[in-house]
Amino acid sequence: MTITMKKSYDDRQELPQVGASDEEMSHIQNFAIARPDWAVVLLSQRLRGDGETGRADKYPRAHPYITGMQYVMRDLRSMERDYVRLLDIGSPLVQNAALACFPGVSLTVLDVRGHDDAETMGLNWVQGTATDLPFPDRTWSTVTSLWVMGHVGDGRYGDELDINGDRKMLCEMHRVLAQGGVAYLGVGLVAEQAGMIFNLHRIYSWPWLRAEFDSAGFDILEEVNLDVHEEVFIHGDVDVRRIDGKYALAKLRKR
Repeated sequence: MTITMKKSYDDRQELPQVGASDEEMSHIQNFAIARPDWAVVLLSQRLRGDGETGRADKYPRAHPYITGMQYVMRDLRSMERDYVRLLDIGSPLVQNAALACFPGVSLTVLDVRGHDDAETMGLNWVQGTATDLPFPDRTWSTVTSLWVMGHVGDGRYGDELDINGDRKMLCEMHRVLAQGGVAYLGVGLVAEQAGMIFNLHRIYSWPWLRAEFDSAGFDILEEVNLDVHEEVFIHGDVDVRRIDGKYALAKLRKR
């Protein structure tokens, strides 16, 4: 892969022409202009979100896919409630299958991808995009979304390219939450240097996230850093290794 640091509009011609369409190259260039303090990493080939199975054997210790799910379910189970209208945006299916069985929880899952087995899994499934949620204002008491925001707008899972897809997702979550509603948001990898690996995912920093949460109208109830001791993503000739990173999960309340 090629790593480029983008600092100004004039630098955009330095981006190499590798394995990406003109539309994707324009997206990457505009992203670098819009977020000049972020690092831009361009993979040597275009990744797609299908066919990713059997990855668990690549994780030598508990991965945030599991520990994040455990955090959300334990916290929801401890809540004093009679009835919860819960919207999940694209989280791992195993979490949603479990949440659908919680007493007093009415769960709807939204994903940009369809799922033919949703009914047999006991899931109310809606196909749609996180940047334009097909629900009225203040519909949901709780929203969950684990490991989705860092992908929104990068096209890997079939959504449209959108530089500010993650910001739009935050605003849409805020819009559909009831006043005082709670969101459990797993954004993905965090580091001191924010960046984008196109089209794998974004890497956030906590200062950037705090500012965006506040701008969208959320108060932070809890910040959680989940260990990922080694994550390996292999797709064709691409081998991306991230050692001893952190996955960020925030518990937010709508102001």
